Amino acid sequence: MTQGKGNGGSLLPSNVTAWTRAPLELTRRAAEDIPLLPSQDHITLVSLAALTGLLAGLAAELLRVLVRLFGVLMFSPGSLWELATDRGSPMSQRFDAEWPKVDTHFMVVGLSTALLMFAWGYYRDHRNGVPEGHRSRSHQLGIAVGAAALAHGVLQVLVAAADAVTPGHSGLLSVFQHTPWWGLCGVALVGGVAVGVLAHYLTDARGEGVPIVMKSVALKSGAMRTRSGPIFAGTAGLTVASMGSVGLEGPVLVFGAASASGLGQALGLSRDRLRVLVAAGAAAGISAGFNAPIAGALFALEIVVGDFALATFSPVVIASVVGTVVHRSIEGDFPVFAGVDFVMKSSYEIWLYIPLGLLCGAVGTLFVRSVESISSRFQRLTSGVPNFLQPAIGLLAICLMAVALGRYEVLGSGYDTLQNLLNNRLTATVVGVILIAKIAATSLTLASGGVGGVFFPSLMIGASAGSLFGAGAQQLLGDRIASPASYAIVGMGAVLTAVQHAPLTAVVMVFELCNDYNIILPLLVACILSTLVATRALGMSIYQRVLKREGIVLSRGKEQNLLRSIKVSEAMRTEICKVQQST
Repeated sequence: MTQGKGNGGSLLPSNVTAWTRAPLELTRRAAEDIPLLPSQDHITLVSLAALTGLLAGLAAELLRVLVRLFGVLMFSPGSLWELATDRGSPMSQRFDAEWPKVDTHFMVVGLSTALLMFAWGYYRDHRNGVPEGHRSRSHQLGIAVGAAALAHGVLQVLVAAADAVTPGHSGLLSVFQHTPWWGLCGVALVGGVAVGVLAHYLTDARGEGVPIVMKSVALKSGAMRTRSGPIFAGTAGLTVASMGSVGLEGPVLVFGAASASGLGQALGLSRDRLRVLVAAGAAAGISAGFNAPIAGALFALEIVVGDFALATFSPVVIASVVGTVVHRSIEGDFPVFAGVDFVMKSSYEIWLYIPLGLLCGAVGTLFVRSVESISSRFQRLTSGVPNFLQPAIGLLAICLMAVALGRYEVLGSGYDTLQNLLNNRLTATVVGVILIAKIAATSLTLASGGVGGVFFPSLMIGASAGSLFGAGAQQLLGDRIASPASYAIVGMGAVLTAVQHAPLTAVVMVFELCNDYNIILPLLVACILSTLVATRALGMSIYQRVLKREGIVLSRGKEQNLLRSIKVSEAMRTEICKVQQST
């Protein structure tokens, strides 16, 4: 075979080179137009999303354990003192038993990574002559990773202490039940005043969690003050420890989003990338709170940003996964509601989930209407009361209601109560009382200025409604259908989607909470019908309704909301150039 002439020494024949030159040129141009590898900016964004997931996961676990410890401190301070001083007490023995479970591998790997990043950043800064006050991103990220690794170790010690003073990973329900009524009222007053004072002097300790992040993403491209996260989450934890009927998932979401926003602003990210990073922080907060990585990502994409583009999807998923890994490194790889089994005795039973979905849609609508109506009425009744005292009034009223009913399940976030509902440990009469009282308690907590979310209360209200429906159906059909617990599981998702108008998130969330695929078909039926009822009755989700009262309608698009947020006085020009008539 002879070499081609004029081909620069090519070993291919001239005719072969001529035939292949055009396809090779097209391939080269396609490779330039279609990048096969992610850009450096996208890699940086994904890396920051992973760090955000780490911080949000730590925040979720820290807030949960601090609520347990703070509740014990308020109701039984002697337990913590006994743990710290008496090495022979049962609590100290339980702490010694938990101590070997502390895993240091995560902390060692994190500190090693932080040291490498810090050293690399220092080397680059020194080589490039960067001034002391202007460190590179690697230098700053190394500090953040090192702090997170140390926080992970401290957090494991706090979890061991909480398990020692509240054995069996129990919540505060048993503490409430063994505290005299006057002690509960005293804690409600003290805690309510503390929440009111924080909200009075700190604007970051007010409002509702998810709408804060949605507003930031819609109007400010994710710009938030970093301090708003810990302040809001801390105030919410104080509200729950003081028996406020709210959830902690919304505050953790705010913490994750605010941390991501502060990190992105410190590193000078663009507005579009900052918006994505905030969504990643929100996803990590939800996934770490529920050990549900898929649902956390869907929540951020479906509710917070409303965008499923690939550029948004990948950082959000990475952050959600990292947040879940942090949760499992501390709590273990177990579903939130482990041991709950869904049963459907025959395929014909699927028809019962149609009326259940309609019922849950009505219950979710009632819950949203109750939150709004009680809020307006409470403000009218307490118009002459100082703002910092209003949370104390609301928490005291909830406490007295629980004492009068003899049902302390309505106090706090309600994790223990929800576990009892899903295990058929409560009678239908008690479940009916809990359903009505929980709607009233959550509405009153938010109306009086308590800080927290509606995510977990929605799950508890839905489980109560589903359990009641299952008990009634079993009275009619007997043992031919499953127990009320199966209907309680589906009811959780159906009421949740009625409140949030996010059926996909609700379905995946309940599936991951229970880790049982058999629930998917009835859950889809109930959630879709519940969404149709709630959409018809409410028009939009509870979060969008909060924003609408502030003049922000997300359905109209980001551009219109930006224009609606600008006053005429801010946009008009007062200095104008005049033209004389004779010109």
